[in-house]
Amino acid sequence: MHRPSLLPSNVLFAAALLPLFVAITGSVAQAQLSVYPSILYNGENIVTIKHPSGIERIRATSTRGVQPFAPNITGCPKQVDVRVLVLNPNPQETVTFTVFDCDGKFSTVDIISENWTIRHERSGPVMIGRDTCLQCFITTSDEREVDSIFSTNPQYRVIMPPKQDGKWIARGDDFKYQVCFRAERPETRTDTIRLAMRRGQPNGGLTHYVIEKPVTTVSVPVPPPPPPPKISKKDSIRALLPPLTDPTTFRNIIMPTAESLGKGRAFAGSYDVVGLIGGYGITDRLTVIGGGTYVPAAISQLLVGTVGAKWEFLREGEVSMAVGGHVGYSSIPESDITLAAPFAVASYGDRESRLNLAVGYTWKHHVTPFETFNRKAAVVGIGGDITLGRGFKMAAEGYILESSGIAPVVVSARWFGERWAFDAGLGADLANTEGLVFTSALGGAIKKVAIAPILSFLWRW
Repeated sequence: MHRPSLLPSNVLFAAALLPLFVAITGSVAQAQLSVYPSILYNGENIVTIKHPSGIERIRATSTRGVQPFAPNITGCPKQVDVRVLVLNPNPQETVTFTVFDCDGKFSTVDIISENWTIRHERSGPVMIGRDTCLQCFITTSDEREVDSIFSTNPQYRVIMPPKQDGKWIARGDDFKYQVCFRAERPETRTDTIRLAMRRGQPNGGLTHYVIEKPVTTVSVPVPPPPPPPKISKKDSIRALLPPLTDPTTFRNIIMPTAESLGKGRAFAGSYDVVGLIGGYGITDRLTVIGGGTYVPAAISQLLVGTVGAKWEFLREGEVSMAVGGHVGYSSIPESDITLAAPFAVASYGDRESRLNLAVGYTWKHHVTPFETFNRKAAVVGIGGDITLGRGFKMAAEGYILESSGIAPVVVSARWFGERWAFDAGLGADLANTEGLVFTSALGGAIKKVAIAPILSFLWRW
């Protein structure tokens, strides 16, 4: 009988170890292979491949955006330079080298390119003749060193940020630079800004590589001016007239403003015909004011006289402040009154429009046929005016009188020229309790009314 022969046990053992031996041999061969640089940069790269056993041939495969140029090899050299072009920096590209050594073994290695995010910068419409700067960015996941940024178009000017430790370092998205230009003619054009970057692993004499960035600028003509508005004949005459401002802005209606009269300037006028008032600027900031009213006893006895001064101590832009005081005397059949009233006033605005706030205190000494007594009270006044047209404005003011039981408010329309101002308005008691004391300019009768007319005329020179 014929029986099959059995293989020796040592042969079976060797067959079992063969795959492991091949794997170990491949690992050793892989460990002996070296490739530099270990990363591909945009543009041209020289990749140096070394193998101590010598290199018989190299096979290169790559993704679409990479072009490797494996050379023909003779003589089994231990070092070979392979030229590799990276054509597109946007996606990450890969080249795979399969290296066959002179001992009949082979090994493979992958090299991956840098991955860039390229942002297309656009100016939007820019009018011809204007200078414009685009804010541009370098966005990177790894730290990279910038050597320079330039453009072949002389119309563009690149403004770089300050260096850090003598270098331009891009990290994340914090590297910002500007591309500036002046629009010269109507056009839309796309140019290229080139970023020269330093290689982290220079090789083959290549120390830099270039990233190209598109920039689109749109230059448009300056729009024609809008047609002039249609102006009536009356408005055109007004437009030819010189500017006109209120000459009496040293007062609101009755209450003073912080504005002084001016050195050597004077004014005179009347309130409700019978009340006379005048003033003179002693210095640029000091003004004296006096006035009075007289109605003969044959009509209805009334005598009022007052004199005072105002000093503007602060004048900064639209803010001014002043202090002053008045002393006065009044006499009617029922009583004689002597008065002293210091005050302070602050104003904000100009001669076109202004807001005023005044605070004061009054001491009054009353003498009647039956008794003599003193009264004192705090006074707060607020007022303002606004110009609504050439030679016309509106003004208003109100007062708070301590323990008086009344709340007077005055509203007035004012017409004015270069030297004069005429006011016509109404005074009212908002509390509507005792009413306002009003003296008729025609009959001289003294009445208490809730609403009273206010008339004034002032002349300044």
